[in-house]
Amino acid sequence: HGKKTLRDFHQDKRARQAKLTMAEVAAVRVYTTMCYHLINTPLRRILKEYKTRLEIAKPHQEMSTCTIADMETEHPLKFTTYLIYRAVKKLRACNMYAFDTRAYTRY
Repeated sequence: HGKKTLRDFHQDKRARQAKLTMAEVAAVRVYTTMCYHLINTPLRRILKEYKTRLEIAKPHQEMSTCTIADMETEHPLKFTTYLIYRAVKKLRACNMYAFDTRAYTRY
């Protein structure tokens, strides 16, 4: 992205519309680099552990209250992952609103 600074991304129209914080913008920028695997790989490992626990517990039905938070494996970048999650939700909400507005004005 050339010589854009983090502040430039934070002041981008889409970031402003979504009301992203500087931390959320920074987290998304980190994710768009080669660091994405540091976020995705642990998520996949945690999901695999969760599915395995559910399969083991199925006959006993004792894990019906088990959540991802109960897993032994923790994400090494859990706060960064949380910021990305929040940013994506905000951006998606803005995009859906824009889509609905465009679709409504066509008819």
